[in-house]
Amino acid sequence: MSQPQQTPRPRTRRAHPTTVAGSEQPGGPQVVRLAIAVVALLCLMVASVALGSVWLSPAKVIEVLFRSTGGDPVARTIVWSVRLPRTFTALCAGSALATSGLLMQTLFRNPLADSAVLGVSAGASLGVALVVLGSSNSLISIGRFEGAGAFGVTAAAAAGSAAVLLIVLSIAHRVGSPVIVLVAGLMVATMVGAFVSVLMYFSSLDAARSFSVWSLGSFRGTSWREVAVLAGATIAGLGAAWFLSKSLDGLLLGDRYSASLGMNLRAVRILTIASAALLTGATTAFCGPIGFLGLAVPHFARAVVRTGRHRSLIVATALIGAATALACELVAQWPGDDRVLPINAVTALVGAPVVLWVLIRRRPMGSQ
Repeated sequence: MSQPQQTPRPRTRRAHPTTVAGSEQPGGPQVVRLAIAVVALLCLMVASVALGSVWLSPAKVIEVLFRSTGGDPVARTIVWSVRLPRTFTALCAGSALATSGLLMQTLFRNPLADSAVLGVSAGASLGVALVVLGSSNSLISIGRFEGAGAFGVTAAAAAGSAAVLLIVLSIAHRVGSPVIVLVAGLMVATMVGAFVSVLMYFSSLDAARSFSVWSLGSFRGTSWREVAVLAGATIAGLGAAWFLSKSLDGLLLGDRYSASLGMNLRAVRILTIASAALLTGATTAFCGPIGFLGLAVPHFARAVVRTGRHRSLIVATALIGAATALACELVAQWPGDDRVLPINAVTALVGAPVVLWVLIRRRPMGSQ
């Protein structure tokens, strides 16, 4: 008697490790979205140079940029000494903070993780406070670094942010709950803030007032030498993040799966921490502790590229972060008005609704 023939089961194709729910493969639509982001960024750069307390027409801006001699000396001073350094500072800071936030969200596999929430920005502020408040120089000079001083303050801010992030990461290894890790980061940030308050208490009144103004955040007042330092640190941090893109894809699936692929988890974590610390520390050194960009922009980038692959996410996050920083700077000073809002107030108006949106959606990162 013949046995009944079994119907073979259909073979299911295993999903790519870095594919997340709702993601799409790189292709034409993704390239078009990135091209639109580049065009929007260029438009915001032009608006940042043309708009301000004094409006400059596009023809005037082109004349100042491409005419080596002659022309309006006032317009030349405004463009080359004020608005172009401000624009490039916002570009570097926005892309650096956004990419740093993306690295933190991937490292902790938590959509609400960023450098500010985990206390990294507070650590960078502590590094700057130790260098400035702990020295004989007044904090008034914090906006006018020169020569080795710029590198020294940047190194101090990066070291402070790296130290705090290492503390939080060690707690994350002992505790499995992401909520506890975030609470631990907030507690570390509180302790660091208390120490900074003690330093301010024993400093002069002018120094404390200047530090308070600096802590509000600003893309203004940087020289071309400072922009060069910030740009170099940003390029180095972004390059490291790009180098880690495939490893970051693996981290979304957990430590055990990443180890099975032959990944050196310790080296990946250290490089990720160093990259995020450099990006956050350099930005904090020159612009102050700016919040919400690192938390909100990665979610904008995921909505644009619609993929979990970090090779595309890092590019989109850097572009959208730079554009968001420029847009916030334009909102901070309305055209024709001399008053300038603190940049942290504007970024909070942009980032807080994104946090509420993420809490409502509540979908885990890297879900298949």
